[in-house]
Amino acid sequence: MWVSLPFLASCTSPLEKAPNILILLVDTLRADRLGCYGYDRPTSPVIDSLAARATVFTRCYAPSDYTQASTASLFTGQYPLAHGYVNSNYVLEPSNVTMAEILHDHGYTTAAFIANGLAGKKYQMNQGFEEHFESNRASAPEMAEAAVAFIKRQSSSNKPFFAYMHFLDVHDPHRIPPDRLNKFADPSAFVFDMSDTLLQETFVMEAWWSTTQKWLDDPAHASEVGSYFKDYSDLYDSSIAYWDESAGTILETLAANGLASSTIVIITSDHGEQLLEHGYFGHANSGYDVGLHIPLIIWDPGTDGGSRIDQAVSLVDVLPTVLNRVGIPVPSQVHGRSLWPFADPSTDLSDREKNHPVYTEGTFFSNRPVSTLIQSYMEGDWKLILDRLRDSKELYNLAEDPGETRDLFDSEPEVTSRLHAGLRQLYNENLRIFNDRKRSPIEQVDEKLKELQSLGYVTAAEPGQQQRQYYPMTAVGLSRFGPFGDEKDLERFADHIDFSQRIPIAFGQIVRGCNQDPRLADSTGVWFDRRSTFLMHNDGDRRRIVFEVRVDPGQPVRPTQIQIEFNDIPGKVFPIEGSGDHRVESPLPTSLQKKGYFYTGLLADSRFLLRAGASPRRHKYGAIKIRSISLR
Repeated sequence: MWVSLPFLASCTSPLEKAPNILILLVDTLRADRLGCYGYDRPTSPVIDSLAARATVFTRCYAPSDYTQASTASLFTGQYPLAHGYVNSNYVLEPSNVTMAEILHDHGYTTAAFIANGLAGKKYQMNQGFEEHFESNRASAPEMAEAAVAFIKRQSSSNKPFFAYMHFLDVHDPHRIPPDRLNKFADPSAFVFDMSDTLLQETFVMEAWWSTTQKWLDDPAHASEVGSYFKDYSDLYDSSIAYWDESAGTILETLAANGLASSTIVIITSDHGEQLLEHGYFGHANSGYDVGLHIPLIIWDPGTDGGSRIDQAVSLVDVLPTVLNRVGIPVPSQVHGRSLWPFADPSTDLSDREKNHPVYTEGTFFSNRPVSTLIQSYMEGDWKLILDRLRDSKELYNLAEDPGETRDLFDSEPEVTSRLHAGLRQLYNENLRIFNDRKRSPIEQVDEKLKELQSLGYVTAAEPGQQQRQYYPMTAVGLSRFGPFGDEKDLERFADHIDFSQRIPIAFGQIVRGCNQDPRLADSTGVWFDRRSTFLMHNDGDRRRIVFEVRVDPGQPVRPTQIQIEFNDIPGKVFPIEGSGDHRVESPLPTSLQKKGYFYTGLLADSRFLLRAGASPRRHKYGAIKIRSISLR
């Protein structure tokens, strides 16, 4: 297996012509599972050898926590809302200018090799690629075989090439040949069938309830959960090693065809993967580093390399970095910046440049493209997370606490306020671009008619069909359970998920709603387990809040009291005597008896036990049913 010398030995002289560009993106690859990022297992000997002579960015972040948004950001250099491909209800619209299009227009032969359909033709991610190999879930050897054929053809061409490869081997479900698993995972010793996705879902929920919620249906399952995820972690490592071998094949082909000394190689990913850190599994479900911290390794045969850059950077920086390197102007709409100054030790960088903010936005639900449910914003060592999925706001100092275990939100209000202001600015800029791109032709005509009407050229503008309006974030003083700043947009989102719409949403602890006075029939409502939180709007005349709840009579263990909460203010405690219907009523705190948004919720003093065979993920559990909420 190739490890180092054949490829690197010939790569010592400056480039004499436009370099080839090869991007190897490994879907779902965490940076900290590579040897060159400090991992103690030899998962990536090929990439580690390359990294030793390359520029390694130790703190690169994906702009989003899932494939669609993040990969499109790599191609366009823009944050997700700006390019608009935020989930699979959208496509990458032709109005976007991609890396492949720019390089093709400047004389490059362009080719894509895609193993994940979310980065493929169906979603218009093939823009600018002349050659396009796409086979969903193609293995790394299959991808390498297609790339090797392309590279051999290019060896006789006078044109430089740009090749993008999107591998899926590290993404579950892992389909590694059994004889390649033994490096880190022994299939014969697996306690469970690791290919059973339904079993995986069961263990994921067991782990979530036991770690995050500190509760488990059957304590005896704890050892089974631990055994399953140890095997899963070993399988994850084996999948990296399996891919690494194919990366070696591709690099050897470059060398064998005389292209190693003229090809820039970039290794990266679209997002990370949570392996129960913070109680979560997979991706697209949190703003923590394990889901966002990705590798970025740039091998440039025209530079000395062998450097490590510790400043935080983003995947949106790759496009301007590539264009800057090959002498192509960077389009004005690009959000990223060139990273080459970081690789040059003679460059004098300002503190602002060193602490350039890094922003992420992700977990776009299909019925709520904006605003995002989870955002993070980093400046220097500080990181702010706004998580509307769980009604949480968190602040971490990553230099002192890289595992994000000590939340400093309450103790550092000035830092929180500064980062929130930066986050709002970036989000609102992206939202403006999104709104402009999504305007319908009818809306554009309406605007022109209104402009002409204001000038007296027409007497009236015929109203057209309006699309919904998305609202920017406003400046608010962040409190632990208070507003995020985008409540006006959340109010519209509530039309989709509010319990009064007869959709039984219950994600973990949190349910959101926003209605002045919903009246529900007996058959509607939402169950919650221990805490439910709702976004409310007071029109200025309301002084009291009333919850009508029903306690499930089928539960052997149930809470004995419920407390109302308002933002960060604890409210009245109500005893719950037995199952059946209960009315919980309380005056609003004086500070909330005015026009505006606030959060309210119910907190039970104990958790319910699930019925045998019930799945909280599928909402088949009973607890407390909120039948109505009203402000009076």
